[in-house]
Amino acid sequence: SPTGSRTIRNIITIGEGTATQAYPMNRYYNYSTWEAIYLQSEMGSSKDITTIGFNKASGTDVNPITAVSIYMKNTPTTTLSTGTYSLDGYTLVYSGSFTNNATSGWMEVTLNSAFPYNGTDNLGILIVKGYQVYTSSYPFYRYTTSTTTRARQAASDTEQPASLTATTNLPNVRFNFTWPVPMTYSSSTTTQNNTNNVLIGSTNQEIIGIQIVTTGSVNPINITRFTVNANGTTNVDDIENARIYYTGSSSTFAATNLFGTYSTPTTTNFEITGSRALLNGTNYFWLTYDI
Repeated sequence: SPTGSRTIRNIITIGEGTATQAYPMNRYYNYSTWEAIYLQSEMGSSKDITTIGFNKASGTDVNPITAVSIYMKNTPTTTLSTGTYSLDGYTLVYSGSFTNNATSGWMEVTLNSAFPYNGTDNLGILIVKGYQVYTSSYPFYRYTTSTTTRARQAASDTEQPASLTATTNLPNVRFNFTWPVPMTYSSSTTTQNNTNNVLIGSTNQEIIGIQIVTTGSVNPINITRFTVNANGTTNVDDIENARIYYTGSSSTFAATNLFGTYSTPTTTNFEITGSRALLNGTNYFWLTYDI
């Protein structure tokens, strides 16, 4: 491949360039956002990605890089252009601090949940580095120059960048992976995290969390129906709609990815239908009410 790719003992390394830059996590600014495409010809066959690492060339600051969110997706896209990034199709695979414990060498983290790369599409990666006060001794990472614009990036001291500038600077990257096995169901449970009062007219109020745990990624299990009820509600007529949302491997509630809706909840069982392929690990769903 143009950027160089090699696989040794379930580790794949892409890129052999020696030039350096501040991305994918630009610590010279308080915020940064970076996105890139790594091609199927570099990634190879299907695999469950368990870690991601970047090759730090220099930088005397060895404090962890905080407030880092890493997203991945399988995508047919081969190039990126200057413009606003989108979370469409992305799965949050890591949230936390990124390793930066030496002045040089491979810096990597273990993903919160393995990402099932399908071996057919290209791999999209998005890294959103939230607020952390800048340092003048920031890390420089090695990159390889690609023949097309396969990365885009931006940094700011005042806000999280949304509009990114395309570049041919593609950071050298390293993944650990496991060979995929068929998905099986492990367990499921519900939790009630929200005990706050809600106001009349409130929409998408979190009621319970639903966690479904799986292992393996080949032939993902597809969830098509939840059976729930409003038993225990003081007055069921106070509920206008019941909805279920999905946040992937993120345990933080968000009313963004809708699974399905039921307009007239009852104290007896009713079904909310939809379709969602599960990820390897813990999958988070959320039952909400409109009041």
